[in-house]
Amino acid sequence: MPDQRRPLSPRQILALIMGGLVLWGVYIAIGAYLYNQNPWRGVIVLACVGSFVGLWLLLLWTQPGKRQD
Repeated sequence: MPDQRRPLSPRQILALIMGGLVLWGVYIAIGAYLYNQNPWRGVIVLACVGSFVGLWLLLLWTQPGKRQD
């Protein structure tokens, strides 16, 4: 019996990539905090990752959509 999996849509792939970036940012922020117990290091890392992901989401959201003619 063959396994009939549906391919991932571009939206799902994008969500996986963005989620991976956010998880990577959290991991780096924890490491930055543990470096010398300064919470601002983690905040700065999270702010940079958040602004990067937010900018890309804004650019994707404002992109003109495909028309169905």
